Amino acid sequence: MRSLAVVLGTRPEAIKFAPVIRALQDDPRFAPVVVSTGQHRQMLDETLDAFGLTTDVDLKVMAPKQTLSQVTYRSLRGLEDWFGSAAVDAVLVHGDTATTFAGALAGFHQRVPVIHVEAGLRSGHLGSPFPEEGNRRLVAQIAALHLAPTPGNAANLRGEGIDPATIAITGNTVIDALRWACGQAADYGDPALADLDADPRRVVLASAHRREAWPHLPAIGRALARIADEPDTRVIVPLHRNPVVREGLLPHIGAHPNITVVDPLPYLAFCKLMA
Repeated sequence: MRSLAVVLGTRPEAIKFAPVIRALQDDPRFAPVVVSTGQHRQMLDETLDAFGLTTDVDLKVMAPKQTLSQVTYRSLRGLEDWFGSAAVDAVLVHGDTATTFAGALAGFHQRVPVIHVEAGLRSGHLGSPFPEEGNRRLVAQIAALHLAPTPGNAANLRGEGIDPATIAITGNTVIDALRWACGQAADYGDPALADLDADPRRVVLASAHRREAWPHLPAIGRALARIADEPDTRVIVPLHRNPVVREGLLPHIGAHPNITVVDPLPYLAFCKLMA
């Protein structure tokens, strides 16, 4: 039986890794160990719980207003300590977060093969998205197996000189997660949305939190307010907990009568809301 360390730390990683973890758990050939850096905290735990999953190791690196360097350092240090006491046959990382890069680098330092799930995504611009584009390019240099969602992603890797024998096209695991999640939630996850099915207005669901959007958050907030000024329109904004995001958006949307601001929703409830 092969022991596999599945390293994750953010809610998106948990969503996209959940189908993989469940498949590994159901396969007698593998013994997956779920290692969380804790880069996200409450949102990560809630998402894993929705899929019926728990972490085996929690490094608890989350700290208020930490920098990317601090997240990466704490994750790498915690993973190094854990690898020193655990024997695994491979390390799985997903996508392009600080946790992804730290997990791949920690595995490389331990001479453990790195498997990169959602490999080959490229914008072609190192600074956009930041830091994701840099992280995924760096991981590609040390991964032993590249699991690309699409033929285009695989072509990106081949164009960078990655050995084609180490690339497999798998499809995108977020689709597996979404298909499972649709119809699972009983409600929309927040009391402020309890009246939604009876509300005759058109619903606009909006989310803005990525780092490259930060300078534009006030303009985005003003745009959402203008949309909410339209007749028979209700805008719902699940607001990221990052203080930068809240400070940028709330002054423009917080008091609008046609905008409902809620905390980040559980994944199953968010899928119901999207539907």
